Amino acid sequence: MQSTADLTDTWCCGATPLLFSIVNGPAETLAKLDRDYPSLAKMAADGGAYDPPQLNPAQTFVSCCLGLPWPDSCNLGTVNWFSHRSPLCALCPAAVCLGYMKCCFGFTELSLLESGDEVFIEMLQRGVAPEQCPERLKGLYWMQDNLANEVLVTWQDAYWQPATATAPFLGTKDLGLNFTRDPTCFGVWNGPPFSPITCPPVGCCPCLCLPCWAVAPCGSARSLPGCCLRRTPMTMVSSPDQRWIDIGTGNYIFIPTAGETLVAPGGEPVAFDAAQDLLRVSFYPEQGLSSINYQYRVRRVAHLSESGALVKTEAWDDLVAKVRATNETPGCLGDRCYCNLPLEQRLQNSLLYQNDRQFFRLPPRPASMALGRG
Repeated sequence: MQSTADLTDTWCCGATPLLFSIVNGPAETLAKLDRDYPSLAKMAADGGAYDPPQLNPAQTFVSCCLGLPWPDSCNLGTVNWFSHRSPLCALCPAAVCLGYMKCCFGFTELSLLESGDEVFIEMLQRGVAPEQCPERLKGLYWMQDNLANEVLVTWQDAYWQPATATAPFLGTKDLGLNFTRDPTCFGVWNGPPFSPITCPPVGCCPCLCLPCWAVAPCGSARSLPGCCLRRTPMTMVSSPDQRWIDIGTGNYIFIPTAGETLVAPGGEPVAFDAAQDLLRVSFYPEQGLSSINYQYRVRRVAHLSESGALVKTEAWDDLVAKVRATNETPGCLGDRCYCNLPLEQRLQNSLLYQNDRQFFRLPPRPASMALGRG
């Protein structure tokens, strides 16, 4: 299996450095998290109830402009660039960039309502060695309440490493693969190859779109094995008790056990299956759970049965309901401007509605599958 060290040489082209790197915390931090926060109940009791800051008008990043506070009538949230169904620049540049990504880089689209099971089965079968993925992380997951235009993700396509004395599992996930995004300006900007933490090749960036950062002299896109598409990898290091996963730079995933309940600050249960779902939390462990600055549910919407059939969960029904839901409170100018809505409602629109269309790039097939196709 390719090691994490080997992988770091392929995330960008040649000697071009990444603009920043993901740094995992020390092993003792994860061991302390196991001791301090072993359950959802303990987290709620210590101020870590489910209350996503990004959906709180007083804390969300869309209520500021370039890091500076502005009146509610004049801030980044006035223009609907961040919702999952944002029509802003739907024809250009988003559509132009998306077409370019399909043509040159092998991206594809799916419909959550219309695509057949075979699309999701293929996503779940892809990867270098999907059978090496920890059982608890197998499946197709929905990033519910994630304000970023990122929706579905899998982990069995990661490069899984041998266990160590302090980490029962270690993995490196390529965020350019099996990581779906909305076909919006925010979704395209936040995904390869246009994200500011990618390195699009010279001569292959359609200047109609967003500027190219960290340009690498690596020739045409079609001559490359996808190296210029890849973002900084998500490095996953588990805690000794397998309750926490450090995914780098103050970002964590909590793994609950069956029977636990996720609750809001008032104690009300939140839709969540502790036997299947995960909790994404960004905070500073040394400052405690009061430092949570981003939080969302990672709900398993589908997985493969022992026979290879697709099994959809109740979370899939919740996802589809949000895709089918009609926007009862649209912004003006065809939902492009939010001047007519308070910030609370703008954020609720991101919470209540999902985009049917998703774009993504498939991982390579396992060696056994590739050989079978002859």
